[in-house]
Amino acid sequence: MLYYKELPELDATTTILETTEYLHKYTNCFSRTGNYIFDGINVNFAQFTENVPSCQPLFSSLGLIPVRYMIFILGSTEVAMHRDTNASRNSVRINIPILNCEHSETLFFKMKPGVEYSPNIIAGDYEFADKLILRHPTALAVGKAHQVRMLEDRYPRISLSVFFEEDTATSLLCGADGED
Repeated sequence: MLYYKELPELDATTTILETTEYLHKYTNCFSRTGNYIFDGINVNFAQFTENVPSCQPLFSSLGLIPVRYMIFILGSTEVAMHRDTNASRNSVRINIPILNCEHSETLFFKMKPGVEYSPNIIAGDYEFADKLILRHPTALAVGKAHQVRMLEDRYPRISLSVFFEEDTATSLLCGADGED
């Protein structure tokens, strides 16, 4: 399984504009103050779908139907290595850059043989595998260990994470043989 696959053929321009308007109207993403590192906002699905009508059909060419949306906000230089909460090893989500994502990178890590990821993993049990700058809608293996870090002090970094029924998006990151 790949760590990510950019999907520039998905024109998310309208979705990005509508999501930005939604965030201004329903959240404090752009006016946050104080010292925070990272925040994930579960958005009301019906409210989001009504206010961002371009998002649902964006994935129809892939045969995918969104079932949940989250907004991720980074307010500091980096988020520690992690696997997304409740993500299975093969979970795939599509992330859409909303603000300042081009000033950050996502690093992916591979565990050494016989080592399973845990929050207490020690250096030496993993190695760097790949990296990405989120510029387009991108399928991400969120069940793999990864870290987001800023390349410039441009905050907040905001992305929209689109969830699908478990395993329906996995084929986007599988090789021709479908193997992990």
